[in-house]
Amino acid sequence: LNLDASVDVVNGPTVYGAGTFGYDNFTLGGEVKYNTGSDGDSGAEVSDFNGALSYSGRDYSVALTTSNKASAYGLSYHHNVSSGVQVAAKADVSAKSLAVGGIYNWDSETKFQGKFDSNGVVSANWIQVLRPKVKLISSAQVNAKDFSGDSHKFGMSLILG
Repeated sequence: LNLDASVDVVNGPTVYGAGTFGYDNFTLGGEVKYNTGSDGDSGAEVSDFNGALSYSGRDYSVALTTSNKASAYGLSYHHNVSSGVQVAAKADVSAKSLAVGGIYNWDSETKFQGKFDSNGVVSANWIQVLRPKVKLISSAQVNAKDFSGDSHKFGMSLILG
Protein backbone atom coordinates (compact mmCIF):
# COMPACT_ATOMS: atom_id res chain seq x y z
CA LEU A 1 0.00 0.00 0.00
CA ASN A 2 1.36 3.41 -0.95
CA LEU A 3 -0.39 6.74 -0.36
CA ASP A 4 0.72 10.22 -1.40
CA ALA A 5 -0.81 13.63 -0.85
CA SER A 6 0.28 17.17 -1.59
CA VAL A 7 -1.15 20.68 -1.67
CA ASP A 8 -0.45 23.44 -4.19
CA VAL A 9 -1.14 26.55 -2.14
CA VAL A 10 -0.62 28.95 -5.06
CA ASN A 11 -3.08 27.54 -7.61
CA GLY A 12 -6.45 26.95 -6.04
CA PRO A 13 -5.23 25.80 -3.51
CA THR A 14 -5.28 22.37 -5.11
CA VAL A 15 -5.16 19.12 -3.15
CA TYR A 16 -3.63 16.09 -4.87
CA GLY A 17 -3.95 12.52 -3.65
CA ALA A 18 -2.78 9.23 -5.08
CA GLY A 19 -2.55 5.69 -3.92
CA THR A 20 -1.59 2.20 -5.03
CA PHE A 21 -2.40 -1.17 -3.61
CA GLY A 22 -0.58 -4.33 -4.58
CA TYR A 23 -1.62 -7.92 -4.03
CA ASP A 24 0.24 -10.89 -5.47
CA ASN A 25 1.07 -9.81 -9.05
CA PHE A 26 -1.66 -7.16 -9.34
CA THR A 27 -1.38 -3.45 -8.64
CA LEU A 28 -4.34 -1.08 -8.52
CA GLY A 29 -3.84 2.67 -8.38
CA GLY A 30 -5.66 5.94 -8.64
CA GLU A 31 -5.20 9.68 -8.36
CA VAL A 32 -7.43 12.66 -7.82
CA LYS A 33 -6.84 16.41 -8.03
CA TYR A 34 -9.27 18.71 -6.20
CA ASN A 35 -9.22 22.49 -6.68
CA THR A 36 -10.71 24.09 -3.57
CA GLY A 37 -11.55 27.28 -5.48
CA SER A 38 -10.46 29.43 -2.54
CA ASP A 39 -8.51 31.79 -4.78
CA GLY A 40 -11.77 33.05 -6.30
CA ASP A 41 -10.83 32.20 -9.91
CA SER A 42 -13.30 29.31 -10.07
CA GLY A 43 -15.54 27.21 -7.91
CA ALA A 44 -14.46 24.09 -6.06
CA GLU A 45 -14.15 21.13 -8.42
CA VAL A 46 -12.44 17.82 -9.02
CA SER A 47 -10.07 18.93 -11.75
CA ASP A 48 -8.66 15.50 -12.64
CA PHE A 49 -8.96 11.84 -11.70
CA ASN A 50 -7.44 8.67 -13.15
CA GLY A 51 -6.76 5.05 -12.40
CA ALA A 52 -4.55 2.15 -13.38
CA LEU A 53 -4.45 -1.63 -13.11
CA SER A 54 -1.38 -3.72 -13.82
CA TYR A 55 -0.30 -7.33 -13.72
CA SER A 56 3.34 -8.43 -13.52
CA GLY A 57 4.56 -11.89 -14.41
CA ARG A 58 8.07 -13.27 -14.11
CA ASP A 59 9.33 -11.63 -17.30
CA TYR A 60 6.47 -9.42 -18.48
CA SER A 61 3.99 -6.80 -17.31
CA VAL A 62 0.69 -5.48 -18.66
CA ALA A 63 -1.00 -2.24 -17.60
CA LEU A 64 -4.29 -0.50 -18.29
CA THR A 65 -4.25 3.25 -17.51
CA THR A 66 -6.56 6.22 -17.83
CA SER A 67 -5.84 9.92 -18.30
CA ASN A 68 -7.70 13.21 -18.71
CA LYS A 69 -10.48 12.55 -16.19
CA ALA A 70 -10.57 8.88 -17.20
CA SER A 71 -11.70 9.86 -20.70
CA ALA A 72 -8.59 8.42 -22.41
CA TYR A 73 -7.43 4.83 -22.06
CA GLY A 74 -4.09 3.21 -22.68
CA LEU A 75 -2.80 -0.34 -22.66
CA SER A 76 0.89 -1.21 -22.38
CA TYR A 77 2.92 -4.41 -22.49
CA HIS A 78 6.58 -4.94 -21.55
CA HIS A 79 8.47 -8.21 -22.01
CA ASN A 80 12.00 -9.19 -21.00
CA VAL A 81 12.61 -11.67 -23.81
CA SER A 82 16.10 -12.53 -22.54
CA SER A 83 18.81 -10.91 -20.45
CA GLY A 84 19.78 -8.75 -23.43
CA VAL A 85 16.48 -8.13 -25.20
CA GLN A 86 13.41 -6.19 -24.09
CA VAL A 87 10.34 -5.28 -26.13
CA ALA A 88 7.40 -3.07 -25.29
CA ALA A 89 4.22 -1.75 -26.87
CA LYS A 90 1.78 0.95 -25.89
CA ALA A 91 -1.63 1.57 -27.38
CA ASP A 92 -3.54 4.76 -26.70
CA VAL A 93 -7.08 3.60 -27.36
CA SER A 94 -8.66 7.05 -27.35
CA ALA A 95 -6.12 8.61 -29.72
CA LYS A 96 -5.95 5.40 -31.80
CA SER A 97 -2.17 5.36 -31.68
CA LEU A 98 0.33 2.55 -31.20
CA ALA A 99 4.03 2.59 -30.35
CA VAL A 100 6.36 -0.42 -30.37
CA GLY A 101 9.96 -0.41 -29.21
CA GLY A 102 12.80 -2.51 -28.00
CA ILE A 103 16.23 -2.58 -26.42
CA TYR A 104 19.07 -4.86 -27.45
CA ASN A 105 22.20 -5.13 -25.28
CA TRP A 106 24.97 -6.04 -27.72
CA ASP A 107 27.45 -6.44 -24.87
CA SER A 108 28.09 -4.87 -21.48
CA GLU A 109 29.18 -1.59 -23.12
CA THR A 110 26.88 -1.29 -26.15
CA LYS A 111 23.11 -0.90 -26.25
CA PHE A 112 20.71 -0.26 -29.15
CA GLN A 113 17.20 1.14 -28.66
CA GLY A 114 14.53 1.57 -31.29
CA LYS A 115 10.91 2.65 -31.51
CA PHE A 116 8.27 3.25 -34.15
CA ASP A 117 4.74 4.52 -33.82
CA SER A 118 1.56 4.65 -35.84
CA ASN A 119 2.23 8.30 -36.74
CA GLY A 120 5.18 7.17 -38.84
CA VAL A 121 7.90 8.31 -36.45
CA VAL A 122 10.89 5.97 -36.28
CA SER A 123 13.63 6.59 -33.72
CA ALA A 124 16.83 4.83 -32.72
CA ASN A 125 19.56 5.26 -30.11
CA TRP A 126 23.03 3.81 -29.87
CA ILE A 127 24.51 4.00 -26.38
CA GLN A 128 28.21 3.24 -26.06
CA VAL A 129 30.14 3.15 -22.78
CA LEU A 130 33.56 4.57 -23.68
CA ARG A 131 35.08 4.29 -20.21
CA PRO A 132 33.66 3.85 -16.74
CA LYS A 133 31.31 6.82 -16.16
CA VAL A 134 31.66 8.06 -19.77
CA LYS A 135 28.87 7.36 -22.31
CA LEU A 136 28.37 8.45 -25.89
CA ILE A 137 24.76 8.46 -27.12
CA SER A 138 23.83 8.88 -30.78
CA SER A 139 20.17 9.22 -31.68
CA ALA A 140 18.09 9.75 -34.78
CA GLN A 141 14.40 10.30 -35.43
CA VAL A 142 12.78 10.14 -38.85
CA ASN A 143 9.23 10.89 -39.93
CA ALA A 144 8.63 7.98 -42.31
CA LYS A 145 5.39 9.53 -43.59
CA ASP A 146 7.18 12.71 -44.72
CA PHE A 147 10.76 12.04 -45.83
CA SER A 148 10.96 15.35 -47.68
CA GLY A 149 9.91 17.35 -44.60
CA ASP A 150 12.22 18.95 -42.07
CA SER A 151 10.98 17.16 -38.94
CA HIS A 152 13.88 14.67 -38.87
CA LYS A 153 16.28 14.88 -35.94
CA PHE A 154 19.79 13.74 -35.10
CA GLY A 155 21.68 14.20 -31.88
CA MET A 156 24.72 13.18 -29.92
CA SER A 157 25.39 13.36 -26.20
CA LEU A 158 28.51 12.80 -24.17
CA ILE A 159 27.73 11.96 -20.57
CA LEU A 160 30.46 12.31 -17.99
CA GLY A 161 29.78 10.90 -14.54
